[in-house]
Amino acid sequence: MSERQDYTGRKRLLLLMDTMGGGGAEKSILEVMKRLPPTRFDVDLILYLNKGVHLADIPAHVHVSSVYPDGEKRLFEKVLFHSPWRERYEAHKTRRLVGDKRYDAVISFMEGPSAAIHRYVADRAERNITWVHIDMAECHWSREFFRSDDDERRFYNCVDHIVFVSQDAMAKFIYDVNTPRNCIYNMVDAEAIRSRSREFVPKKSRFTISFIGRLVPHKHAERLLEAVSLLKRRDIDVEGWVLGQGEMREQLEALAATLGISDRVTFHGFQSNPYPFIAATDVLCITSDAEGLPIVVQEAMTLGTPIVSTRCAGMNEAICDGAGIFVDSTPVAFADAVEKLFKNPALRDTITDAARRRMTMFDPENIMRQIETLITGGPAGA
Repeated sequence: MSERQDYTGRKRLLLLMDTMGGGGAEKSILEVMKRLPPTRFDVDLILYLNKGVHLADIPAHVHVSSVYPDGEKRLFEKVLFHSPWRERYEAHKTRRLVGDKRYDAVISFMEGPSAAIHRYVADRAERNITWVHIDMAECHWSREFFRSDDDERRFYNCVDHIVFVSQDAMAKFIYDVNTPRNCIYNMVDAEAIRSRSREFVPKKSRFTISFIGRLVPHKHAERLLEAVSLLKRRDIDVEGWVLGQGEMREQLEALAATLGISDRVTFHGFQSNPYPFIAATDVLCITSDAEGLPIVVQEAMTLGTPIVSTRCAGMNEAICDGAGIFVDSTPVAFADAVEKLFKNPALRDTITDAARRRMTMFDPENIMRQIETLITGGPAGA
């Protein structure tokens, strides 16, 4: 028996995550934790910040702790974040949470904070694995948690394996490191998504196009609003739904008023169950400049909702072969594609059928086999 297994023979895993917010990475790690049987895995989870809408959804067999247990940094900790002492402070707190435990694998499930604290406990594991969910060439937000790009590169060079959520994200990784890498797609529970999509029916009165995600600059939700404005001027009877929260919320509401479409756009905020909205919308719009592979795309494909998207990372893999429509990153291009779908129900059906055929690439059982193989030291993924 390995010294890194407990007396029952279970594999000991330490998962590291930023928060348990409402994003795709958080949904994905929840699915992974639910599928790690407690009879075979003893799982600890350390959150950087103890907050998020999915905290209550963490499986009971997972032992949870946090670097910042209050969910936010106190004033002195915010000041410390911008000082040379931050790493020493966070290293002390992270190592204190781990204590003298040893693990078969430590897995930072996201770039940024979870990758940064991974450095402090890498010596406690037989294997160190990290996930990248972004197109780092286009949206390198994770750099602020490291002293420099070279410091971040050293982390990726020292782990045993890097997992990317799409082939595009892997191709656009900015660091030249020798670390083995592969692609493992995020998984979705199709049966659960379909079941939850029937919990209620959102009210709608027009052909509906939707943005679902964080309201942050690189997601460019304003493109959806401008497309609605263009379609209204073309006498196409559409409305827009915006689901999500973020720093751009007030700015987007002001833009809707300026465009004269406040009566055509509804801001639904964050929804703990977005699936009825995804099922009810006629077109999901992915307006981002940068993604890894948004999990909402997989959810829309599951529910048969046509997708119109920019060619951001991951989308070439998800909606190729007629499973969606690619457009340039302009409101006119989105408006043109939506108008085409509005006028052509047969095209919508064709896209839906193609998307459902492609859903096999996100099969949970296959993905979990890849993850478990990776944990035990074998090759995995695409």
